Order: sequence, then structure tokens, then C-alpha cells
Amino acid sequence: MKPRDILMETSAGAAKPSFPHGDTVLLAKNGWTFYADSSAAGTVSRKRQLIQTFSQAAKFATPLSADAKGIVNVSGTGNSTVYSAYWSFDGKTGYKLVSHTSLADFLSVLYSFRPVINLLDQADVVLLPLDSELNWRIGSKTAFYPRENKRTTISGAPFLIDGVPYFPLKDAIAFIKGNMQTVPAENAVYFSEEGYYNQLKLYLKTGQVYKGTQKIATIKIRKANGVTLVPLRFLHEQLGLVFSYTPATQTGKIQHTGWFTNNRALQASGDTLSLSVFGIGSFSYESSRFGSFGSYSYTQSKPPQGYNGRKYAMYRVSIPLLPGDNAFVYRDSRTGRIISTIPVDSALTAADISFRYSGNPSYDSLALNLKLTSSDGTSWPAGYAETSSYADLSGAITAGGNGFSSLRLTLRPAHGRVSKAVSIPVAKDGSFTYRIKPEQGKGTYTVTLYNPPGSLPFDDFAAIVSFTLVVK
Repeated sequence: MKPRDILMETSAGAAKPSFPHGDTVLLAKNGWTFYADSSAAGTVSRKRQLIQTFSQAAKFATPLSADAKGIVNVSGTGNSTVYSAYWSFDGKTGYKLVSHTSLADFLSVLYSFRPVINLLDQADVVLLPLDSELNWRIGSKTAFYPRENKRTTISGAPFLIDGVPYFPLKDAIAFIKGNMQTVPAENAVYFSEEGYYNQLKLYLKTGQVYKGTQKIATIKIRKANGVTLVPLRFLHEQLGLVFSYTPATQTGKIQHTGWFTNNRALQASGDTLSLSVFGIGSFSYESSRFGSFGSYSYTQSKPPQGYNGRKYAMYRVSIPLLPGDNAFVYRDSRTGRIISTIPVDSALTAADISFRYSGNPSYDSLALNLKLTSSDGTSWPAGYAETSSYADLSGAITAGGNGFSSLRLTLRPAHGRVSKAVSIPVAKDGSFTYRIKPEQGKGTYTVTLYNPPGSLPFDDFAAIVSFTLVVK
């Protein structure tokens, strides 16, 4: 093979103490030094361009970060320019990349290098964005995945009607990892985004589109050899599918951003599950039993080696658990869609569910004894009670030198909103009782006690303790 036929070369081996490079230092940053030879940096404008490009690249890209140490060298000019890099993550294994292509291509490939690690050795849950692209041509059933460098065959060839590109519905739904089912008896197609989110119904004879019982659109449908094709603009408007079309070449592409996710088996021995999540932060999470309101907390830490901390992070999260089935649920925080639901292996009993105190330092001198009794007379051992109707809360409170004459109580149903606070009188000896009977009937409720009005100088509504009531 001739040298000019080679676009890129990569290799790995035992780390070397040095690597050949030019005499001109362009930049030194993050343990990396960027060099150029006399011809590569022969003009002021070219030298300035290289410095600006590498300065920007070192801000965000792995391995051009403090995780690795290495050099980048530019030699030659014009079509003879060669870009090379040599680096090591651990001082033991050295990596080399030599590119005979453009600077943009060189950096794009360099960005992809990371040390080989199993992310599930670092985190319980891995959650990373996954961008997909499919290139297609009018009149052809052959399409191309450029990121995977792979050709594929779609069910029908896209075509134009009045300048509008039509695309096979089946392949578009498969591309976004959605769901689709044809119901011949109704002469209709049901389809949705991943996880049966945003379910739509398309009547094949009329082109009417329904979401539930509401008609949201009427489109022109085309059939070709048994394949249903629809306007790409319709899929963009209803499913968010990004597309572009170039009339001059009669080519187009569709794009989609989803999620790559993986996880270890989740196990818990207590009433709180603590786990680590590696990702980019655009997610929310919750307990399947409580919902997302006030049911979680998290801390952020440095990501694994080779992943830029400006983009990635390791999150330590926790959710409360209850007797019975529990799951860790995480969502796309931009859309609210559930990404995944992971079952939690636990064998909790009512005695394992403690009263959850807020830890507010204003209550350091407060002593509180609580008891829950359900409508059938059952006394519960801790901060969890089940009932068919109501539960009686009884207790005694000692608030240091500041006696509370009342308390406030709220109810929050799972996946619901907090109720308006009610006041509970407290006797002079600190005792109180209150019957909790949720108006909404069956369900799981978080019950929270708060301080009386005006009792704290800086926090008028501060939680003291929470517990769980399940109405069956």
C-alpha cells in the first residue's frame, strides 16, 4: 500500500518516554504539549489557526485532558500535512494516532480514544446519550449509518411528492426505537416513541391521526409494494424526528438522540437505596412507590478516567423504599419520559421503615415519640402503616425550652401534589393525636409534620419528620 493511500494509523504498546516532534511549541495545557515543525507553522496565520484550534480542543475533549499526558505534532503543509499524537493514561501503555487527513478528522478520531474500562465497575447505573443518524436517497432502498460505517436496507424507497420527502413509517419508528403495530380490522396503524410514549393512531384509508380520542392531524399517505410511507415533516412534528433533505443530490438524513443505558442488579437491605449513576446530568430519578416529589437526594463527583468532567459526572443518589415491590425509575429531564425502570431486590417489613427525620438543626433539642394505629386496631412498629380506611397518629413532643402549642400536617399521594396543611393542637404536656383519613382513598401517602407558625425565626414551614401510610 502506498503511503498516500493510508488515511490514519493507530497503534498501542509499552509507553515510551519521548516521541519525535517539531521545534515550535504551539501550546502546553493539561499535561499535553502541542508542537509544529517549521513548514507546518511557516506562516503567522497558520500558526495562529493551530493554536486556536488546539486551545479549544483541550477544553472539552478526552483524551486531551488531565487524565492523560502526551504530545500532538503537526508536520508538513498543504496536502502533505501530517497530524500525530502520542499519549498514555497510566504511564504503562502508550497510544499513537497518525492522520494524513484534515485537522477536523484528526481531532474527531482523537476524541474517541479512552482507556478500556468496564463502566459497570465504576457505577451501578450507566446512562449516556446516544446519537443516531441514517442517510438515504430518493428512489433507493439502501441506506447508510455513517457513525457505524454500515449499510442497511429499508422496507421501501423514499420518494418526493410536490417536493415533500416521504419515508417508510416502519423504518422511521424502528430508527427511533419506537413501537408499531398494524391492526387490519381497524385499517389502522398504532405507533409511538420508545417505551410506548406519545402513542398515536393512523387510519390508513383517511390519513387521520389520533392521540387518544383527539384528532391531531390529517396527512397524505402513500403505499408502495405494501409499504406505508408518510411525510417526514409529520414525523418531525409529532415524534420530534430530525431530518434534512438536499434537492440537488436527492439525498437526506434522519437523526435521533436517545439513551444508552446499562445497570447492575440493585439490592437493598434497609429502607433507603443508595447507588451511583454515571451520566451527563440531564436525567431525573425517583422511587416507583413515592414518585418524584421530595423523594430523592444526590451528590456529584468526578467521572471515571478518560471522561471529561465538563460533560460527564458520577452521581451518588438515594431513594426511599417500602415493603413490597420497589423500582429505581429514571427519566429524561427534558421530556419527562421514563428511560428505564430497574427493580430493586429487597425483603423489607414494616419494622424496617423508620420515621424519616429532616435533620434540621433547629430541632436538635426536640424529642418526639410517635405511634401509628390503623383502623382495625393494629399498632405499627415504626414509620409505616397500612389501613383500609384511616390511621391514628399519637405522640408526645418536647421542644427544648420552646414548647409547641400545635403542629402542622400535610399529605402527599405518590406521584401527586402535597395537600394543604392542617393544624394539630398540642396539649400542655406535649401530647397530641390526629386521625389521618386521606380523601383520595386508596394509595400510598407521605405524611409530614411541620413546626407551628412563627416558631422558628428563619423558616416558617420546616419539616420535622415524615412517615408512610398505605390505604388498601
